[in-house]
Formats: sequence, C-alpha cells, structure tokens
Amino acid sequence: MSGEKQAIPEEFVRDLAALLNKYSMENGSNTPDFILAHTVWRFIVVLNGAIAWRDEWYGIMPHPAFAGDDGETE
Repeated sequence: MSGEKQAIPEEFVRDLAALLNKYSMENGSNTPDFILAHTVWRFIVVLNGAIAWRDEWYGIMPHPAFAGDDGETE
C-alpha cells in the first residue's frame, strides 16, 4: 500500500466545486462547495489506496477492462 502524498489537482477541485455549486449540493449540509470538493477528492485518494491494499492482500494485479469500438468490455 502506497503512503505517498498526492498533490491536490487544483483544476479538478475548482471545477468540482463549481459543479457542486451549480446544483446547490452544498445546501443539504451548509458546507462550502470548496470544502465538499476537497472532501470528494480526498475520498477518491483514500478509496484508491484501499483498493490497492485489497489487491495486494489478495495478491492480484487487476487491469482495466478493454472496451472495443462498440463499448462492450471483454
């Protein structure tokens, strides 16, 4: 499991905050959209780490499914 720190993807977080704001997603928790956007980004980082840890535990090396021209996966 990797413990390395990841740089904050500022453009992603800014765009996500704008999208959250556009749909007023911050209203339910009364939390500023930039805080929600950072939280979502951190969740993605933590989830990726958990999945990598799980794969290491099971000794598997998953790979993305190939999508052909028709969009179907193998």
